[in-house]
Amino acid sequence: MKKTILGIVGLVFITLSSVSMAGMKYECWTYRNGSPDKMIYITANNKSDAESQAPSRFRKVGAKWDYIQCK
Repeated sequence: MKKTILGIVGLVFITLSSVSMAGMKYECWTYRNGSPDKMIYITANNKSDAESQAPSRFRKVGAKWDYIQCK
């Protein structure tokens, strides 16, 4: 019984640690009239994932933009 509980706890720790390291933090900006306007951070696996998530996140905060760029 004790080994089973320790095994489950170990599995949970391994799962949680791998999930937290799955993505990188990207800084995404909206641009209006060629100037930076609003900025948010998005955690994603790569830049294209961050840029695909950015429009929905910016819509939630009511931002308007000509284009979005993440780095």
